[in-house]
Amino acid sequence: MPASSSDGAASTPPSTTPSTPVTPRPASATVMARERLEGGIEVFMVRRHVQSEFVPDVYVFPGGSVSVADREAERTPGLCAPAGEGPMALGSGFRAAAIRELFEEAGALVARRDGEPLHVTEADLPRLATLRDALNARTATLLEVAQREAVTLATDTLLHWAHWITPEAWPKRFDTHFFLVEAPEGQEPA
Repeated sequence: MPASSSDGAASTPPSTTPSTPVTPRPASATVMARERLEGGIEVFMVRRHVQSEFVPDVYVFPGGSVSVADREAERTPGLCAPAGEGPMALGSGFRAAAIRELFEEAGALVARRDGEPLHVTEADLPRLATLRDALNARTATLLEVAQREAVTLATDTLLHWAHWITPEAWPKRFDTHFFLVEAPEGQEPA
C-alpha cells in the first residue's frame, strides 16, 4: 500500500536502493613473524580495543591508514631502502605506513643503521619508547623518528603478499596492502 501524505495523496516511498559505497582509505597491515627456538614460527598480533570503531575486541595484525607523512617519508631521499617497481614501489606510503604501524603498535622498528639491521640495547629502550609515544600522540612523524635515530627504513624487507578491500556494504572501508616481515632480531614486540 503506497504511503500517503497528510492531505491523503499518495507519496513516493523512501528509496530502497543502496547508498553510494564509502571510498576505501589506503592502509597497510603487517604480519611480523619469527622462528621459535623449539621449532615452528611465532606471529605477532594485537588485540583491538573493545571500544574501537572498526572491528572491536578482535586480534589483528598491526596496521592502519596510510598518511600524508608516510608518503613524504617514502619520497625523502635516502630514508627508505629501495623496494623495487610496481604498485608497491616507494612513494605510495604503504611501506612506510607498515613500518610506522609496527613501531606504534608493537614497538618494533624495522630499520638499518650504517647498513646493518638496527640493534636495540637496553639503554635504547627509554628513548625509543619516548619516540613511539610521540608517534602515537601524532607529535612526531616516522620521518622525524628515522632522522633522530639516524636509520634507514628497511622497506625492502617487507614482502607484499596480499591486497584486500573492505566490502562495499561496510560503513568504514580500507584498501589494505598486507606485508610479511621477519621480526627484528633483538627487539621484543609488545
